[in-house]
Amino acid sequence: MLTLRLDKETEKELERRSQATGVSKSEIVRKSLKQYLRVEEAPTPYDLGKDIFGKFDSGDGTLSQNKRSKVSQKIRSKKG
Repeated sequence: MLTLRLDKETEKELERRSQATGVSKSEIVRKSLKQYLRVEEAPTPYDLGKDIFGKFDSGDGTLSQNKRSKVSQKIRSKKG
């Protein structure tokens, strides 16, 4: 069992929602806590990809700055 203290504004809002939806305050708190815990344990996009970030490097740090000339060079080299 858990005892929970809420500020007056939150308690009023919880009471209002409970009455409007016909769902008990306890059920609203349970559902909210379950959702919070699911979100908190979910990995972030960074966590999902951190092992591959930075693994692949062209060695040319100017690719984004010189993309047009690089593409032109590739096209010319394939024609000749």
